[in-house]
Amino acid sequence: MKPSRPILSDRQRRWRAPLVTAVLYLIMFESVSGFLLFFFGPFLATTEGLGELHWWVGALFLLPYGVYQLRHYQRVTVHSGKFHFNLGLSSFACMCVVIISGVLMWLAGSRETLYYVVVDLVHIVIGFALLIMLSSHLVLVFRVGKLEESEIGAPAARRRTMARVLWIPLAVSTLALGGWWLSR
Repeated sequence: MKPSRPILSDRQRRWRAPLVTAVLYLIMFESVSGFLLFFFGPFLATTEGLGELHWWVGALFLLPYGVYQLRHYQRVTVHSGKFHFNLGLSSFACMCVVIISGVLMWLAGSRETLYYVVVDLVHIVIGFALLIMLSSHLVLVFRVGKLEESEIGAPAARRRTMARVLWIPLAVSTLALGGWWLSR
């Protein structure tokens, strides 16, 4: 007899969908590489390569993120006016600013101009705001989901879903960036 798998709620199945997983991995990779560039950029000999990797992965991220966000927005508009919905919209606005500022930095080319420095500062500050709002949004969504769900999806299943959503992408991103850095 096969061991029984826990029954997952619709919400937990959505969190485990491949598109959501891909978007979360890409967000985590961009966050970790952005932190490395911000905090350790002056000390890394390979800052240029890491910056390019950060930019190309960000460019790769645009299509899956756009598809995810469109589907997500169509599904969650019923929650408009609720705090976690508004926090999600704020996160989306920050993401748009981060994406646009990243493209503008890439187009600027030279880091020696005031334009580049200002756009870089906007990218960094709004990027930090994005991480704060997005993590708060995710925690609230998990909390609201926990309160709305019945006993289907016991705490162990919720913990596994949280691990898949946050901790596994963080570990994989950190290991990937560490491997990339060591191979240079």
